[in-house]
Amino acid sequence: MPDPKMLDTSYPEFVNERFTAADTTGSHIVFTNRGAEHARIVMAKLVSGVSSSLDILSGHLSSLVYDEALLRACANRLSPGKIRIIVSDKEIPIQTTALAGLKDEIHSGQILVKRLDLKAYPKTLNHFALADRKHIRAESDHQEMTAMVILHADQRKVVGADGIPTTVISIYEQLFSVLWEGSFDYAPAVSEREKEIAA
Repeated sequence: MPDPKMLDTSYPEFVNERFTAADTTGSHIVFTNRGAEHARIVMAKLVSGVSSSLDILSGHLSSLVYDEALLRACANRLSPGKIRIIVSDKEIPIQTTALAGLKDEIHSGQILVKRLDLKAYPKTLNHFALADRKHIRAESDHQEMTAMVILHADQRKVVGADGIPTTVISIYEQLFSVLWEGSFDYAPAVSEREKEIAA
C-alpha cells in the first residue's frame, strides 16, 4: 500500500522532508514511490545532492524520469567517470532519452555508459539508482513503476544470501558491479525510424 503522502499534491515537500530527516538523524529512512512523476521528483533530489558517485541501471534513461540538466550539472561537479549508467533497452529512442542531451559528457568520459548484455539478462530487470554509496531508489515492480527509496541504505542492516550480515547498499553495489562488468560499451543503436526523425 502506498504512503498516504503519495496521494498528496505536496509530494515534493514530502520527499524534501524525508531527505532532511535522513540527513539530520543519519539513520535510514524508507518510503515508497510510484509512477514517472514521483520517480522524477526523487531522482531530481538524489542527483542534485550527489557529491561523490552515481550509479544507474535504467531502460533507456527516460527523460520523463531523468533531468539531463541535473545530470550534466552533477557530471560537472564530480570527477570524470563517477557517473556510471547501464541501459538495458534493446533500442534507445532518441526522442525520449536523457542520453541524447548528454553526448558531450559521454564522449569526454565525464559520464560512463554501458549497454546491458541482453543475452545474459534476457528478462527485464528492476531499475535502480545508487547515490553517494548511501541512498537508493530501487524498483520493486518495473511494470507498475513502483519503487522503494532507502535513504542512508548504508545504515540498513540485512542478512545476505550467503547468511552473512551486510547492508542494503552493499548488496546493490555488488549487483551493479556484476552488471557493469558484464555489459558492453555504449554505442547508440539507432533504428531506421530514428534516423528519419534525426534527418
